[in-house]
Amino acid sequence: MSNKPILQEEEVDLGNLFQQIGNMFRSFFNFIGGILSSLFHNFIVLVLFLKKHVLILAGATIVGVIIGVVTGLDKKPVYESNMIIEVGYNSGAHLFKQIDYLNELLSKGDASSFADIFNLKKEEVAGIYGFKVESIDEEKFKHIFYDEFQQTADTAYVRTVEFDNFVNRITDTDYRFYTIEATGINQTIFPQLNDSIVSLLENDYFRTKREHKVKNLRFEQAILKKEIKQIDSLRKRYQEVAFLTANQRAEKNSGVSFKTLNSPYKGNA
Repeated sequence: MSNKPILQEEEVDLGNLFQQIGNMFRSFFNFIGGILSSLFHNFIVLVLFLKKHVLILAGATIVGVIIGVVTGLDKKPVYESNMIIEVGYNSGAHLFKQIDYLNELLSKGDASSFADIFNLKKEEVAGIYGFKVESIDEEKFKHIFYDEFQQTADTAYVRTVEFDNFVNRITDTDYRFYTIEATGINQTIFPQLNDSIVSLLENDYFRTKREHKVKNLRFEQAILKKEIKQIDSLRKRYQEVAFLTANQRAEKNSGVSFKTLNSPYKGNA
């Protein structure tokens, strides 16, 4: 008699559990069914829309294809030309400014000024689209910069700067080697741009520094030549003294006489 209430409570709990499980599956299938129903409804709406506007869509597609074909046939190929330059005296920033100046002339349509810089005809300027400059940041150049930094900077300060920290401080304008890329539809113009770009990158300040450096190098060269001449004279004198000393020792010890380096010698029998 006492076990009946416990069995009844367990039956009630199991019934609620199965009811909750059934409600959960019912909600899940209703959710999936709602998604499928929505997709099917949208598909039917799309089909009806295409059926209603099939002529308009077909006409727009044909017109688009014709325009694309005509544009593609009329479009000329774009060419690229690259040149590698080395800048000096930390003039990387000047290089970027000059390239920006050229691109600004092209964007504003100032063909006259651009043609004067490169000695071109105005109609030839239309065949040039623009320029792009990028630094060549290869790992070996970073090590070269770091070595130069160690040689020129204060020794005590250099010891506190590690390679990784030094590299993080390098910007695009700090490199010495750059690639300048020119794009356009007239590939025959590109060879005419090289010398003009180099001339454009120079100014009075950099030209003066270069001339001053050349004078210093020539002065150092003259000093080295003079020192080499003095060294050669001292070496010749040393060889003569060494020969005379050897000759005197030979005559004293063995009676052998050396007159010249190329003459035979006489000895006592």
